Amino acid sequence: MAAGVTMAGESAVAEGAFVLQEDGTLAVRRGSFFEPAQLTPGEVLRVKGMLTVRDAARLALTTQRTGATEAEIVEARKALNTAYDTFVRRHGFLWAKDNLRLFDGDPDAPLLLALEEWDAETRRATKAAIFTTRIQEPYRPPASADTADEALMISLNELGRIDWSRMQELTGKTP
Repeated sequence: MAAGVTMAGESAVAEGAFVLQEDGTLAVRRGSFFEPAQLTPGEVLRVKGMLTVRDAARLALTTQRTGATEAEIVEARKALNTAYDTFVRRHGFLWAKDNLRLFDGDPDAPLLLALEEWDAETRRATKAAIFTTRIQEPYRPPASADTADEALMISLNELGRIDWSRMQELTGKTP
């Protein structure tokens, strides 16, 4: 896509993020436009690999957070392991200097880097916990509160306002 052309669904792409266009080209979000990424063919392959890992990590997190079945969570974790292992075999660790440099301006760089536990001395990485275990749970609203203060905090957290009926439900007390 040419610079200055707005792509449908742009609101889902953060400023400075890499995006894979429908035609397979790589672009970067700049304001309301997508500019072609100025990368060598080898760098494009590397970034596309990082996008695959990023998308697999997002899916793994989403399945955990949204209450998917255990089978779906395990499947997403397997997909993440496959994407990561393929990337590392071809391009090295996510924390490797060339990978850091290429993805530095992307807002998802911290997500990618959090997938590895980097040892600066040995210059080696190990996989983070998400590759083997659940790291998030779906939100479960509290069923009760011991104090009015606790009920107030729950009401504010859930609704952004004081809800007397919710607070009463939590404490079992009337206002």
